Amino acid sequence: MRRRKDNNLFWSFVRFSIVPVIIIFVFMLVWLKSEVTSLEYRISEHEKERMDLLEQKKELIVKRSDLLSVKNIEYVAMKKLGLTFPDRKRVIYVKRGDMPHNFKAGLDLPVK
Repeated sequence: MRRRKDNNLFWSFVRFSIVPVIIIFVFMLVWLKSEVTSLEYRISEHEKERMDLLEQKKELIVKRSDLLSVKNIEYVAMKKLGLTFPDRKRVIYVKRGDMPHNFKAGLDLPVK
């Protein structure tokens, strides 16, 4: 049986090109593995940063609730601003009038 020249040319091309293709394939696999590993490291760094930010958020929520507590507001009002509870003698009670008209801002009194 005789080989055809076209067939021989094809197989020689395949024989010489298979080695570079295998080498390129191996390098691509190594590159892909290194990229996946790099992405895993980046993901773990972002997860750590996320956990740190969540912890910081919890601390800030606690600080906010502490600053907005009634005891803290009372302390700031009494100690830093000098406010005190009013005496019974100094309290003025204002009765709500049952007037049918709306009030406007100004110095003149409403007419009855």
